[in-house]
Amino acid sequence: MMREGMIRGEIKFLDNSVLMVREFVDVELTIERDMYSYQYMTVLNSLIFRYDNTRHLNEVRSQKLFL
Repeated sequence: MMREGMIRGEIKFLDNSVLMVREFVDVELTIERDMYSYQYMTVLNSLIFRYDNTRHLNEVRSQKLFL
């Protein structure tokens, strides 16, 4: 039996800012968070912060420069 899935949701605060949450979890033997992202936005959709485990283009470019 597969025990994995996507958790997705939004939390809206009193100032109308929004925290968007996405996590892909696998709980077959232990809890593993294979993918996650947390994105906090103002009411005008301006990014306050983003926290995730995806590789970003700038990281890839900088690694190629030093190889």
